[in-house]
Amino acid sequence: MRKIELRVVPILSNEEIAKTGFELKYRLEFLRLVSTFPQGAGIEEQRRLIKLNKKLRKASDTDAIVLEDAEWETLKQNLSTAKFNFFAEELVEMADSVINAEDRDG
Repeated sequence: MRKIELRVVPILSNEEIAKTGFELKYRLEFLRLVSTFPQGAGIEEQRRLIKLNKKLRKASDTDAIVLEDAEWETLKQNLSTAKFNFFAEELVEMADSVINAEDRDG
């Protein structure tokens, strides 16, 4: 089991993005990663994502979520392969919050 703190952080490391006042909402980014599939997704893949998707939909933008190991692995993999259309150190920090999430079982 892994606990991940959901956060809302302003993008300050990219001047162009900072000018817009954009806030990076971890919950919405994680939800996007397990809800949209540019290459498509089969039913079995979607079935595997149901619990994770529900946890993210039910959480608030500043909750902590506890993921089973398989859910954490899925989110970590999707995040590691995701493409973003702008640079921001805050995106790396968001990824690190998942990759380095504390193992609550060990």
